[in-house]
Amino acid sequence: MDSEPNEELNIKFIKDAPSDEDFFGSHGRVSDAVADVIIEPNGIQSIGLLGSWGSGKSTVVKQVEDRLARSAQYIHSFNYDAWLNQNDPPRRSFLEALIQNLVDNSLSSKRDWESRLADLAGKSEETTTTTDRKLSSTGKWLVGSLALVPIGTVVLGAGLSSEDVNNEKLLILLGALLTLAPAVVGLFFYIMWRPWQLSWLLGITKKGFWTEHREPHTKESILALLTNQSIERTDTTTKISPEPTASEFRVVFRDILAVLKEKRMQLVIVIDNLDRLPEDDAMELWATIRSLFVGPEFYGIGVEVTPPPTVVVPIDERSVERMFASNGSAEAPALAQSFLDKTFDASFYISDPVMSDWREFFKQKLNEAFGEFATEERVYWTTRFLEERMATDTRLQRVTPRALIKTVNSIVALAKQWGLSTLDFLSLALFAINRDQIAKAPTQFVEGTRPLADRALADWRREVLALHYGVTKDKAYQALLLEPLKAAISSGNADEFARLAAVPGFSAVYEQVISGPPEAATTPGPDPEFVLNAALLSEEHKTQSWASRGLVTLALTWPTCGKVGAFRTDFAEAIGAMEPYNKQASFLTSSASQLAASLPEASLDREGLNSIVDALKLINKAAIKRGVKPPTVMATLPHKELFTLVEDVPSDLLPILATDKSAAEVITALEAALKNPDESTDVATATRALSQRPTIRFKGGKSPDWNPLVATANSTIAGNNASFHGTGPSVDVLGILHDTNENAKTNIQQLFDQGHLANRLNEADAEKDLRLTTDITALMMLKGTDFAAPNGKSWEQMVNDHKDFAENLDSSLSWYLKKDRITFALEALQTRKSLRPAIGELAKLCVSEKGCVGLSTSYVLNHVSLLGGLIGEELLDSALTILARRTDFWAALEAVQSGSRYEAAFLRLSGLDGVDGDQLLVDLKKRLSELVNEDWEEGIAEEGVAYRFAKLYGDEMGQKGGLGDELKAALKDYRPQLLNAENPVRERWFFLTAFVSAGTRATLYKNLRDTIHAGSHVEDLGGLIRAGGARFLEEGKFADASDKTARHVILPLLASNDGVAVLDEQAELFRLILRDSDKETKVAAREAIDSLNSSSETDEKRKSLEVLEAFERMLPKPKKAKASEKSEVDAGDPSSDE
Repeated sequence: MDSEPNEELNIKFIKDAPSDEDFFGSHGRVSDAVADVIIEPNGIQSIGLLGSWGSGKSTVVKQVEDRLARSAQYIHSFNYDAWLNQNDPPRRSFLEALIQNLVDNSLSSKRDWESRLADLAGKSEETTTTTDRKLSSTGKWLVGSLALVPIGTVVLGAGLSSEDVNNEKLLILLGALLTLAPAVVGLFFYIMWRPWQLSWLLGITKKGFWTEHREPHTKESILALLTNQSIERTDTTTKISPEPTASEFRVVFRDILAVLKEKRMQLVIVIDNLDRLPEDDAMELWATIRSLFVGPEFYGIGVEVTPPPTVVVPIDERSVERMFASNGSAEAPALAQSFLDKTFDASFYISDPVMSDWREFFKQKLNEAFGEFATEERVYWTTRFLEERMATDTRLQRVTPRALIKTVNSIVALAKQWGLSTLDFLSLALFAINRDQIAKAPTQFVEGTRPLADRALADWRREVLALHYGVTKDKAYQALLLEPLKAAISSGNADEFARLAAVPGFSAVYEQVISGPPEAATTPGPDPEFVLNAALLSEEHKTQSWASRGLVTLALTWPTCGKVGAFRTDFAEAIGAMEPYNKQASFLTSSASQLAASLPEASLDREGLNSIVDALKLINKAAIKRGVKPPTVMATLPHKELFTLVEDVPSDLLPILATDKSAAEVITALEAALKNPDESTDVATATRALSQRPTIRFKGGKSPDWNPLVATANSTIAGNNASFHGTGPSVDVLGILHDTNENAKTNIQQLFDQGHLANRLNEADAEKDLRLTTDITALMMLKGTDFAAPNGKSWEQMVNDHKDFAENLDSSLSWYLKKDRITFALEALQTRKSLRPAIGELAKLCVSEKGCVGLSTSYVLNHVSLLGGLIGEELLDSALTILARRTDFWAALEAVQSGSRYEAAFLRLSGLDGVDGDQLLVDLKKRLSELVNEDWEEGIAEEGVAYRFAKLYGDEMGQKGGLGDELKAALKDYRPQLLNAENPVRERWFFLTAFVSAGTRATLYKNLRDTIHAGSHVEDLGGLIRAGGARFLEEGKFADASDKTARHVILPLLASNDGVAVLDEQAELFRLILRDSDKETKVAAREAIDSLNSSSETDEKRKSLEVLEAFERMLPKPKKAKASEKSEVDAGDPSSDE
């Protein structure tokens, strides 16, 4: 593929001319029939040759003429092209063409018709020539110099008569020059006209230098030009005589027929291309032709013509129908058919070719045009493309030879323009066949489902677009996408943008469009609306590399944009899309400026306010991320709109806003609004926002002085009842300002002490104004004393009567308190005990519906028991679970002092699934690690904090060991005291031994064992053994000193039923110990058992007997005979069995 569009290709256009070949067969049959009708003397004067445009009517006419030429008859055919002569008068042009035809065919002489043709033309010309003479520029100089001659003669005369010798010569010289001025001027122009371009030395020696002038004066006379020049003007007038009448034309036509009669020639006239004329022109021409030789008028011209002339009119039936339809007639089809029936004596129809015929014809023409390039495959697919188009377009369902030739030539033209290597042949064919469709909707065409084209060639879409836009293939999609993409961005059409983004080549067009956005309409710079739209649309595709690159371009363009118009609710979203891609300070500055410029046009409804807040959040967040101060957004708004805006802006964003009003102006406006029934409701929210620290920036930089507004609010509450429009807002103003304004605190106290607040509370309750009731309640709670419910009710009744009481009270407190409001209310219970029902409901609401908002983590962890009694165990657990998710939770728990409060919190927390047990264990272990020896000894002796923490550690958390050396030392130091300690103390000592190492514990136990084995007095030995349990006996290795254990533990325990019960608890171990003891010890044990058996019969004895029976098997039986003593002892000793 190395050829170029202008390469020499062996291809050619197919001429759309009548064919010598009857390719379809039907043409020959029609032409033979028409020729026979003309030859036969049958009186047929008008013949209609009916067929669709391009169906081969001209071919049939040519075949008729050929047939007539071969016939024995003398027939002269004249073909009149109506379309070629459409701008000439019809009768005149027809006869002129007919006469010229006779002359060209030597049937007449041109001299015979010259005068007649002039008359037909009706034209004459008259020429008038006028010559004017005009003085030339050289002549003007000459005439001017003549005026100097008289002056010169005077001066010369004066010089000749002067007596002054000095002046005499000067006057004579000057007079001579002036007198000779015409000669000097002539000589000057003569020299100037010399051909100086010739060589100086050679030129002046030649005659021609002195006799011939230079250009442009070569043909001019020096004397004539010095005096005058002439100008000739020719005027030609053409006179047109009126159009000759129809009768005059018929006379000429009669003479023409007379000439043919002398030649014995029959005239056959073909009116071709009549159907190509505009409808009105076609009707006029046909009427003209008929007036010449059809009908009675023809026979009145005085010439007997046998046979008369025949007219053949090839015409498309549909064109006739259009002639009548152009007049708006609803009966056009019927009128057209009537016209054809009355106009033609005989009509012949040329049928459209059948598929097999036109396919073969089409193939032949493709081969004829393209030669070797028309391969079988290309012909096949081109034919299929044409069939597909004909199937979908009713206008093309009638296939004609002309239409097929036109299609072939269209492909040839494209091949000539583009070459057959630049683009695929089939792409040229597809484009040529569907050109009109593609021109109307190129995008729709290439994006449509076209399985036939897909099968024929892969890249047809790109190549068709290249043909349509006249660009190379690599730029084809760009041409397609450019304008639609601009429109999609301008309108913010996300669906259209996404559709275009899927088209190949989109990224290059996209980059081109956003690199050169349109200019803003009213201010210099790129259109900000276009840039914002582009950013939003690109953000949806930011995972694509082209979108991320585009956002960089847009972000850099944004600071240069003109001013935005109306505020956009998607402003923040658009800025957020660009912000990561431009870290320059100008980006945030311009964003703030654009936002400020649009605020006066913003709709301050809920959607608009949310959008403004979003924009402020974005600017603030971006500034924080960049480590810079956020730019100021100037809110140039009236007071009312300003108050509405600041009410909605979060407190941390208020410092970004600035106003063009001073603080004093704002306070004055708030005072006025408080007195205005229509605006008083907005005062509280505005006061709350503007009293924040920090708040918006005021003109002049001064902060507001709230005292005037506080005074107005105070007087409003004191001097008006609860129903007054300003009372509620005034209550809110004092509540909001009480934390920051001393006058507000003082006025609240005065209103409380003077009973004004109590009166307003009673009035609000009486009027069932729950909102104002809770507002006044909250304001009164800000003081440190208790107060009664309104109108003699109890607070429990208030809560029960109003299901929303707690909700409203919570809302009121949230306005007045910047700290945790529920914590404040709970702490207030100490001095406001009557409010317990209300505060209890407030706390329940806080936990169950508010997610513990307003309740501090520290307070809850330090008051678990109190809260449990106030809100119930279930809500308490919910509160702790919620608080455990807070970031300050573990720090707050760590801050709780060790003791009962911590234990209460720990016990509740350890049983909750929503609390991190590992973190809870970490906190407990930290506290345990901080305990010292004294803490542990206190824990053992008095069940102190150390012991309780160990219980939490072991029992609640399931932990063992690892509590450090301080515990080890305490256990060791306290061990001697265990011999005489109370059993609870012993139990705590043994419990804590679980939290030292196994070796340490074994040593402690062995030392205690040795003390017992040493015979030391042990108060309540059974209690000690029971407190230590099996682990004490096993890890203390009591079995290793079985005889000592038997003598110092078992024998003492056998002395009482209580002791036997202790032995029963560890029966198996003690049996083995007894078994391994000395003989004497066993005898002593037998005696002890026998003694116990002899005691009175009791329930305890019966139980002891069961235990003693097990022990007796380890002991020798009582002696009966010496001979049998050993055997009996052996029989009772299990060791003898081993």
